[in-house]
Amino acid sequence: MTWSTAFVRAVVIVAYFVLCTAWLPDRLLRTGMLTGAPPIVWGLVASSVWAVALGLGMWALRRLQKRDTI
Repeated sequence: MTWSTAFVRAVVIVAYFVLCTAWLPDRLLRTGMLTGAPPIVWGLVASSVWAVALGLGMWALRRLQKRDTI
């Protein structure tokens, strides 16, 4: 694997985790989707989205590692 390929793969991995575990839950809370819902619902939605995104990312990393892609 060349340095440029490794760099691109690292950028994709970091971008996924930043977008899906930080930006996406924040974006969901800032939209009007949850207007009128109690604060506990807001927290549960944000936590659930974060946990699913983190779990999927970790699962994907493990699968890619087993296939010697990363």
